Amino acid sequence: GGSSMGYKLAGSEVLAMVEFDPVACRTYEANHPDTHIFNADIRHLTAADIMAKTGLAVGELDLLGGSPPCQGFSTAGARKFDDDRNTLFSDQLRLIRDLQPKTIIIENVAGMVRGKMKTYARSVISELRSMDYQVICGVVPATAFGVPQLRPRTFYIGSRLFCPVFPKPTCQRAVTAHQALKGIGPEKPEYPKSPMMGHFARKARPGEKGSGFLARQKKVGHPLWRDKKDGSWFTKQKMDPNKPSPTITKTKDDLIHWTGRYLSIKEAAVL
Repeated sequence: GGSSMGYKLAGSEVLAMVEFDPVACRTYEANHPDTHIFNADIRHLTAADIMAKTGLAVGELDLLGGSPPCQGFSTAGARKFDDDRNTLFSDQLRLIRDLQPKTIIIENVAGMVRGKMKTYARSVISELRSMDYQVICGVVPATAFGVPQLRPRTFYIGSRLFCPVFPKPTCQRAVTAHQALKGIGPEKPEYPKSPMMGHFARKARPGEKGSGFLARQKKVGHPLWRDKKDGSWFTKQKMDPNKPSPTITKTKDDLIHWTGRYLSIKEAAVL
């Protein structure tokens, strides 16, 4: 419900949301009890379903926002054009075409407008323009708005009423992880238990990624790492206290505190 919280803080009433995962729906309901939840596969949801539940007619909705799955576009993954999750963009576009909202926002990872995925990004813009939306597309860094986390995201903003613009940054200097977490720490620090993660947590340099650490250990012939494949180590990183945190993911092993322990849930939430 993070996007819904943003819309509410901006003065909007959030009428309905769509989410496939029932656990995510329960979390959303706890935070936004007045919003109708479609716990459904968006591929089977129609504009008629939404209008029936909200009482809206075609063209009345002020804003339709969405964040289709990012795994197929993320630079942390394989980035395959034929990833099934990529097609869910088409379903948001289908609902936009049928509902004709006045304004639309689509959010995704920065990787969607980089390299080979630019073709897909251009097709989304072309589709929106064919529906008479004025469209802008670009990457917005979360650090520009005071978030102490390196989380650049692609945003498409389209409107039938005006030419949209991106908001101006509110933070001139990025907030570091150390600044954000000052005075916050776990009562009982948790350290990695596996030999490899423990060695990485202790010996990695601040800001060093798992893939770089792996290459460094192979170069010196460390026995733990000699035959280890890159694989999941690409996404692991040790935080640098003097920089914003890397992107927070759902995997605890992906990010190690600069002191060599895991982040607490509270620390991850603050970041």
